[in-house]
Amino acid sequence: MHRRQTTPTDHVDRPTASGTAVGLRLRPFTLTEPFDRLKAHLFTLIELLVVIAIIGILASLLLPALRAAKEKGIAAECMGNVKQIALGSALYTDDYDGTLVKCYEATWNGTEYTYGKRWYYNSDTNPGMLWPYIENLEIYRCPTNPKIYCFGANRSIIRSDGVALRKLQEIRKPDATVCFGDANNKGTNPASGLGGVFSRGGMIREITASTLTSYGLGTACNGMGLMGLRHSGKANLSFVDGHVQGMRSDETCSPEYMWDKD
Repeated sequence: MHRRQTTPTDHVDRPTASGTAVGLRLRPFTLTEPFDRLKAHLFTLIELLVVIAIIGILASLLLPALRAAKEKGIAAECMGNVKQIALGSALYTDDYDGTLVKCYEATWNGTEYTYGKRWYYNSDTNPGMLWPYIENLEIYRCPTNPKIYCFGANRSIIRSDGVALRKLQEIRKPDATVCFGDANNKGTNPASGLGGVFSRGGMIREITASTLTSYGLGTACNGMGLMGLRHSGKANLSFVDGHVQGMRSDETCSPEYMWDKD
C-alpha cells in the first residue's frame, strides 16, 4: 500500500486515546531555521563591547585592592622575619650574660681592619653570630625582594669590637629603643626604600636632613645605612624588648627619640 508523504503545510490525522482522529497542522520548516534560531541568541558587536568595557572597569577597581593586599602580605612576612631576628638576638643576649650582640668583630693591624664575624649571615664559613639561633637564610632577607633587601642593626646599641659593648641593663627604655629593621643598601632610594644592589646585612638609622647629608644618595654611603621605608612608607623595626612595629622615620624621632640607649 502506498503512503502519501506529507508536506510542511499538510494536515495529519493523529489518533487520540478515544480512537477519534484530530487534525494537526505541521509548522512550516525552512533550511535557514536553525541559523535563524542561533542568530537570535548571539551577542551583537555593541553588546560584546559593553561587556568588555564592564570587565575592564571591574579590573581597574579590583587590581589596586589586590596589589594593596599583596603588599600587606609581604609586609606581614617581613615583620615575621624581623621578629625572628629579635628573638635570636634576645637568646644571644641571654647566653652572653646580658651583652647585646655585636655588629661585627674586627681586628686593627695599624693600617686597616680585618673583619670577622658579623651579626648576620655572611657565608657558609662565616655564618654570623645569630646563626646558631636563626639557621635560615630567608629570615635575614626582606621578602619585598630577597635578592636585594636585607636588615640592619642600630649601631648606637649594636656595637663592634674596639667599643664598649652594650649591656641590656643599660637600655633605659627597651620598648622604645630600635634594635633591628629594614635597611637600605648602596643605591637604594631613601624615600621609597627601593632599588640598589644586593647586601647581606648592615646597619640602620633614622632618615633626617642630617643623616641624608652623610648617608644619602651621592654620598660615600650612597643610601646604605638608612632605614628602608619599603612598606607603604614604613620600615619594620624591632625593639630591644622584642616587639616589632612598622614605623615612619619621623615617628622614631618625635615625640621620643628611639635610636639611643636613653
